[in-house]
Amino acid sequence: MIDIAKELNLSILIVAANRLGAINHTLLTIEAIKKRNMKIIGVIYNNTVREVNKIILNDNPRIIREMTDQIPLGIPPWEKDKSLLYKKFDPIGKRLIAALEGK
Repeated sequence: MIDIAKELNLSILIVAANRLGAINHTLLTIEAIKKRNMKIIGVIYNNTVREVNKIILNDNPRIIREMTDQIPLGIPPWEKDKSLLYKKFDPIGKRLIAALEGK
C-alpha cells in the first residue's frame, strides 16, 4: 500500500495500536514513510482493548514523540459502546483537520 500512496503523492496518517510492541511497529512505519520522502500528517494511538497496562498506554506516545518528533493527534479511549466513540473522537478529528490545513 505504501507504494500506491507514494505514487499518488498522499500524506500519511498513522494509526497505531496502543499496546505492547507499538513503539517498534510505529518507529518502523515512520522510518519506511520517511525513507520514501512522504509527508506524515500525524499519529493516532488506538486503544483497542480494555485491560492494558497504563504505563504502556502512557509511554508509547511519549517515547515515539521523543524519538521522532511526531506529535500525537490523539488517543481515543477504549469504549465498549462504539456509538459513544464519535463524541470522544471529535477533538481528534479537529486536530486532524487542522494538520491537513497546515495550522
